[in-house]
Amino acid sequence: MSASAKPAANPLAPKAKTAPEDETPAVMKQAAEAGINAYYAGESVSRIQELKALEAQAGFASAPWRIIAAPEGTSGEKLKQLLEEVRSDARTYIEVRIGNPRAALALQGNAFLTAARALLNDGKLAGIGFSAPFQTETLRTALESFADWDFCTLELNYLAEGPDSLLAEMASRGMAIFARDPLASGKLAQVPPEVHEIFRNATVPRRHDEWALRSLWERQEITAILIEPENSFLFGVRTILAETGRPNSLPSAELAVIRNAAAEFRRILKKS
Repeated sequence: MSASAKPAANPLAPKAKTAPEDETPAVMKQAAEAGINAYYAGESVSRIQELKALEAQAGFASAPWRIIAAPEGTSGEKLKQLLEEVRSDARTYIEVRIGNPRAALALQGNAFLTAARALLNDGKLAGIGFSAPFQTETLRTALESFADWDFCTLELNYLAEGPDSLLAEMASRGMAIFARDPLASGKLAQVPPEVHEIFRNATVPRRHDEWALRSLWERQEITAILIEPENSFLFGVRTILAETGRPNSLPSAELAVIRNAAAEFRRILKKS
């Protein structure tokens, strides 16, 4: 994966910054054995350093790609300091957080992006991206503020409603799209009884988390899914599920199941 070469179609990249400390080595080893080639490292310098140290122990065939995050408003000098501390290289992606249209607009001509582009040219970065809410104005402003984004990270799951047309536009630009929070903070793994009944009556039986993940793998714009490895067992299960997920692979009847489940879940959330 690089600025011009995107990651494998459906890698389950462990968002390892929140994994339990004693589970992290096991999750990294599972990721290496499964052929996963990327992970989300977050913004903590000490955590990034710890994860980089685990890369060699995990047994990756080649060094994995890592995404590190810069807080909203990070200056060019702070970015350089951050990347020096974590010893970034050509397998490191930097993600800037954009919380609203004003923050996106502030990036125009910003020293952060100037510094990031220089580091990219020096081989100290693999690419530059952003994370943002799945909202039209924020995403549109972010895209207009900088022409050379390599990727974006969005909170996407079957409950998310937003500008799907912008997903298609970003994909057409060659941007990688990483879906984070595919289980809606766990809500889609433990669904209400009414939603469970919809899934139970589906022609093909699937786990609740499989329905959630398949709803994203079905979308050809999405490059990869970032999941929270709650523990090594569930991470292993979801890695196996990834082997069956492909764009445009579900029949219309199963897509209808997902739509109906999403509509019912939204109805329940509005009532609560």
